[in-house]
Amino acid sequence: MEHLVYYDIAAAFVLLTALAAYHLRKYSDNFQSRVYRVMLYALLVVSTSDFLLFWNEVPLDKMWTTILLYICIIGQVVVAVAYLLYILCLTGRVERFIRKEKGWLFVPAWIVAALLVVQLFIPYLFKVGGNGSYQRQNGIIVFYACMIYFYLIGEVFLVRFRKRLSFEILLSATVFALVSIFTLALHITFPGFRLQFFGMAMCVLLYLISSERPQEYTVPELEIMNRRAFLKEAEERLLGSERFPMLVIKVHNLKVMRQTLGNDSVNEFQKEMAAFFRELIDNSRIYQFSQSVYVLALDRKKKDIDSSVLIRQILDRFEQPWHSGSVETKFRIHISSIVCPRDAKDLNGLIDYIQYMRSISSENGNVVLKPAEMDIDRPKRELRIRKLLNDAVDHKGFEVFYQPIYSVAENRIASAEALVRLKDQSMGYISPEEFIPIAEKSGMIMQIGEFVFETVCRFIQEKQLTDYGLQYIEINLSVVQCMQENLAERLTEIMKKYHVAPTQINLEITETAAAHSDMLENNIKILHKQGIEFSLDDYGSGYSNTDYLFRFPFRIVKIDKTILWEAFKNEKAMIALKNTIRMIKELGLEIVVEGVETQEYVDYLTEQHCDYLQGYFYSKPIPDRDFLELLHRENAQYYAERFSKNELSDIITT
Repeated sequence: MEHLVYYDIAAAFVLLTALAAYHLRKYSDNFQSRVYRVMLYALLVVSTSDFLLFWNEVPLDKMWTTILLYICIIGQVVVAVAYLLYILCLTGRVERFIRKEKGWLFVPAWIVAALLVVQLFIPYLFKVGGNGSYQRQNGIIVFYACMIYFYLIGEVFLVRFRKRLSFEILLSATVFALVSIFTLALHITFPGFRLQFFGMAMCVLLYLISSERPQEYTVPELEIMNRRAFLKEAEERLLGSERFPMLVIKVHNLKVMRQTLGNDSVNEFQKEMAAFFRELIDNSRIYQFSQSVYVLALDRKKKDIDSSVLIRQILDRFEQPWHSGSVETKFRIHISSIVCPRDAKDLNGLIDYIQYMRSISSENGNVVLKPAEMDIDRPKRELRIRKLLNDAVDHKGFEVFYQPIYSVAENRIASAEALVRLKDQSMGYISPEEFIPIAEKSGMIMQIGEFVFETVCRFIQEKQLTDYGLQYIEINLSVVQCMQENLAERLTEIMKKYHVAPTQINLEITETAAAHSDMLENNIKILHKQGIEFSLDDYGSGYSNTDYLFRFPFRIVKIDKTILWEAFKNEKAMIALKNTIRMIKELGLEIVVEGVETQEYVDYLTEQHCDYLQGYFYSKPIPDRDFLELLHRENAQYYAERFSKNELSDIITT
């Protein structure tokens, strides 16, 4: 049968088209994509060699015929091996192969290699005549069997792990195997029918359309790679124990900018950043891991690359404004240099570092972090706390503790602060300083705040706390709560439900919350008109803006414990504390000092005419039952003056 070389020409044309499309579009440089490239080039070499073997216009001698036959056989083995590796990548089995299988799947390739060595001495696969013509020998059947083996094994993996694949990928991979086996069988039966490589070329073109889709690995508007591309490449490099240096950059305030300037403006900022990263580092890949985190994978071949120089250049650029039309703004960043496997030996460890970078809040200036400085367990702990918060909100799993507030003038416990507590069996009690910010970010703070307020109101009603000498209970309002339009309405409903008088509640507002003055001011007016008193909490821990003292109807100012503690270590801090107390008193406001832990603190603050003291000197925050017992014990004189013995006995029993 006459050899039909036109199929080889068509195959080469299809493959060149696929290669052009591949290189003109942006693909992830991961193992799967590299294997695909190998298939393309190997098929192109095989189809070209096959064309030259049978093109009558090019007379070949024995040596060139032998060389081209070797190229055809080796090329077909490369294509078959690449096909199986590609299937392992698609089905997610390449990791197991690299770690455990140790290459036994590719034994037939070594068999063909051995046959080619034998062919140097014995015409076992083919016999070439002096005029350049050749004849297949019986050993060629072993070669064909090895090729069919690869395609059948690939099909076995496809069937076994088909649920992991999309229909398009499963179809294209199956068609490739079936076409390869069918055209190979056709070639064995009709040697002159050269349809094999054309069929395979069409199949790899189908792969390009179905599985090698750049949109799955890129952020087109930024012209950089995405998180999926990064994870795939990082996993492959780590599995191969490759040195993998990178810079991780967390850009702050992008979310706030989206809310204020809109998506279009922020997208322009990000385009400018991506262009800067691309220009800064040649032969490297830029990934957008999340909306605010970028990973710059440095050239792994340059072992002497100085990341500190790059970091300096990035920090210098972020000191300058970024532009979006006529709008310009600066962004703060955190940046870290991570080298795998030195800093992270597996993908999970690397992700822990990057998730830590994602979790960092904005700070003044631009900050460089070293991997050793990162508490990479913190994001995991935050996720666990977030889950605990969800469960606690759904099942009312919080506890409310009470810390007594001592009245200097009355020489007794006159009020208390309600403090929410979250407990886990393995983690124990979790500090509010840790879980409250998480609750605020996740939006659960509203349910928690309402739970605390209702629990306190129920406690006041059930225990008749005025009989214990307790004038009121202080309840904290978070920043998020203060910004709610219906806050006053909802709190009023709860107080009416439990028949709690407004004078029995004192709401604590931090300086941070006071900064959100528009909505807060309206809520305070409504609640204060009803008779609820307000305290400015943690005074001195922030900017200590006295404007808040003039604008809002605070009755009490709570001086933060850090000022008190520092005052007994530093003379200047003592002067600041003394003058702060004097100023507040002259404004006609009452003072609560937090963090009172020693008799020395008590004596000094009493001498300065502070109204109320709060701290571990009197009691740590305790559960409601323990708090009632404390009131019985500490306010005994108060009871003796107000109640008869029988009445006191009834109160204690209750």
